Amino acid sequence: MLKTLISFIKNPFPIVAEELSMAEKWKITLKLLGVIIFSSVLAGISIDLILNATNVDTGTHAMETLLEKYPLIFIVGIAVLIAPALEELIFRAPLTLVKKPEVFKIVYYLSAVLFASVHLSNFESGFPLWLSPLLVLPQFFAGLVLGYTRVRLGLFWSITLHALHNGLLIIPLLIAKALDIPLS
Repeated sequence: MLKTLISFIKNPFPIVAEELSMAEKWKITLKLLGVIIFSSVLAGISIDLILNATNVDTGTHAMETLLEKYPLIFIVGIAVLIAPALEELIFRAPLTLVKKPEVFKIVYYLSAVLFASVHLSNFESGFPLWLSPLLVLPQFFAGLVLGYTRVRLGLFWSITLHALHNGLLIIPLLIAKALDIPLS
């Protein structure tokens, strides 16, 4: 499956969502979740190392602000339910409308770039411009995987994968908040 994903990312093309059983779709979705989580953690460690080496401060992350201001149920609702559904409708739903392979390739990559770019709003301004692509590298890669999921399995599955991803990433933050452990 990883080989198929990498091949698709290198040369994306419009495909019709596969006729698979629910169990097969769950299996693929969970494997893709592992790929996204692994890449997010790897990218996060790399980004932290670069930020520390260059002594760049990106300020308070939007999630820290949310955790300070809102109850846990609100944060879960936004991060795990609303954001994935809206972002998949905006960035991935249109992918299956594009039928020409050369146009699909552009739309596929552009959707991942725009998805990543929107996540720059999670950071306070003031960091060097060269750092922008690096800060949203995890979201860019997630956008590529979510686009693959959208065309291979369907929109419901890209929303599901996105929701699972966000849920797994915020669980440690929610636990920290519930136990009143400082994040910084």
